Amino acid sequence: QTIVVLFLPRLRNLLRLRFVPTVVNNFVESIVQDVIDFRNKNGVVRNDLFQYFMKKEPGNKLDDIMLYAMTFFIEGFETAAMTASAAIYELALNPDVQVTLHEEILEAFGDEGNIDVDVAYNLPYLDKVVQESLRKYPIMYVYDRECTKAINFDVDGKSVEIPVGCSVVIPVYSIHHDPQYYPDPEVFDPERFSKENKAQRPAYTYMPFGEGPRICPGLRFGLTQVKLLLTYLVHKYKIQRCDKTPEKLTLSASPVLVSPNEQRWIRLEKSVEIPVGCSVVIPVYSIHHDPQYYPDPEVFDPERFSKENKAQRPAYTYMPFGEGPRICPGLRFGLTQVK
Repeated sequence: QTIVVLFLPRLRNLLRLRFVPTVVNNFVESIVQDVIDFRNKNGVVRNDLFQYFMKKEPGNKLDDIMLYAMTFFIEGFETAAMTASAAIYELALNPDVQVTLHEEILEAFGDEGNIDVDVAYNLPYLDKVVQESLRKYPIMYVYDRECTKAINFDVDGKSVEIPVGCSVVIPVYSIHHDPQYYPDPEVFDPERFSKENKAQRPAYTYMPFGEGPRICPGLRFGLTQVKLLLTYLVHKYKIQRCDKTPEKLTLSASPVLVSPNEQRWIRLEKSVEIPVGCSVVIPVYSIHHDPQYYPDPEVFDPERFSKENKAQRPAYTYMPFGEGPRICPGLRFGLTQVK
């Protein structure tokens, strides 16, 4: 039914099928009608999106205003929930990404965490994390658009005409997972969206919200929700795997929404504040012999430090010389002598 509704408009109209269930449609219709009646009766004018819809549609056409409202809320709330869920799952699986994001949020808002919406929205690394989440898990597998003006494309030396009224299907998921544009597409890598990497990709290879004049109207609203949630969450909590966290997701057979078959379980560990002047003891020996990071820790195995194995361990699980700005200043000199 969903395929017919989205891609076969003539058959959809013939069978009188709906994308939204009748009960939901009637509920939204009653709310929209009540708001229109109230504002017209009482002369209420507000600087909001609903007022814009009413002004845009002379005579306050109920069907058109309801369509605008339905589109805004579906695309503004459902997409935000799905994107936030995907990002949180990937942060649990990629602790190095989470550490970098946490450092950026701490630098922006400090320990108190008085979050400013505009500052959070414009955090560069947070933006990369959200964009990579939307690349790997776009909201929809495909977008469909109706051609409003006949156009000719050159495809492999042949001219292909798309006539007026033709439905065009854009395979967003396939584009976002094309190794030609995104090497190792199943790897979660926010740096794909650095300024340099974005400049190397052709236009229209990243379209989580569509593109052009028909781009999702709830884009900024949805992104703001996702970024605020991640900012609050990563500032206060450490997102970790648990026993139920799936290592890999399989996607549902839904013809429209990209949703996993598995539940994305994670564990939240509340951050602990360490006051100024407090002595912190780091148990380096215990960390280096923790089977969670180094299986069979008493076995001498240099392959633990292959590029692949190192990439699988969280940050700060190997600190023979300390870490950060207070790392041992004689590190290179000592290693040179030993080698």
